Amino acid sequence: MQYTVVSADFVAKIPDNISFDEVASVPLTLNTVLTGLWSYHSQASSVDLAAPWEEGGLTKYVGQAAFVIGGSSSVGQFAKPQGFSPIITTSSLKHTNLLRSLGATHVLDRSLAPQEILAELPTLAAGKPLVVAYNAIGEDALHHLAYDALTPGGALVVVDPRMSTLDATIARDKEAWLAPKKIVKVFASLGLSAWRCTRD
Repeated sequence: MQYTVVSADFVAKIPDNISFDEVASVPLTLNTVLTGLWSYHSQASSVDLAAPWEEGGLTKYVGQAAFVIGGSSSVGQFAKPQGFSPIITTSSLKHTNLLRSLGATHVLDRSLAPQEILAELPTLAAGKPLVVAYNAIGEDALHHLAYDALTPGGALVVVDPRMSTLDATIARDKEAWLAPKKIVKVFASLGLSAWRCTRD
């Protein structure tokens, strides 16, 4: 199919310097980040960060540590505009220069075992608690890595809503009276009204 009919609510002009091929993944990618981090709709699942376009959205998180699993994915670059620092990410090391140019302060080899990554995080975060983690990959073992990396009371966004083994870990932490970690399972679709609302 070469053409399709789409609601005007979901359409934006493509800048002249970007091709159709380059922009093809932007709507879903952007919505995945928007809904998991900044949506305010009562039916949406969001960690309720102040959005970059809101008052204080560019300064509220300055100096707070963020952890992104899959930093070279198309949803991995939310942290720099909001002032998070340090920004620690996992990726293939061939993407290190790109990720540093996008704001990552530390790039860990994605092939390291989760326990090795966890052991590195306190040093890389310079003792700061990791307040936000974003698992842009969605593998179950990486859900656990992101969850375990978070400080109590931190927020986790995962792009794969199937988290059955993590649910048991969450229940264990509740029984131990640990401060809850907010977890958001993102299913980004502009067709669902709950995912279309961000703050004005």
